[in-house]
Amino acid sequence: MAFTPSSGVNGGLSVDLQNEIEGAALDAKTYVSTPPWLGAVRFNAGQLREEQLLVGYDPLPSEPHHGEVWGNFTRSKQKQLLKIGQWFVEIEGASLGA
Repeated sequence: MAFTPSSGVNGGLSVDLQNEIEGAALDAKTYVSTPPWLGAVRFNAGQLREEQLLVGYDPLPSEPHHGEVWGNFTRSKQKQLLKIGQWFVEIEGASLGA
């Protein structure tokens, strides 16, 4: 299932922070699809917080605009994320389940 935390040291859902990307005068859609990724989903941080998830800045040496979403990613929470997510870079023919 989509939207699961990483096995990394911080154990959060890895995200790119649009405000940080655009604050660096970069095009967010180009940034999140380079190298070529299949697609990107956008979340509003406030909506994630309403789901009792924490959202924060977590820069990495190779990804200065990296953030994470932390919390309990139960199956029902993952389904809710599918409902509130919006395509940012759409995968043609794919559905978010909304």
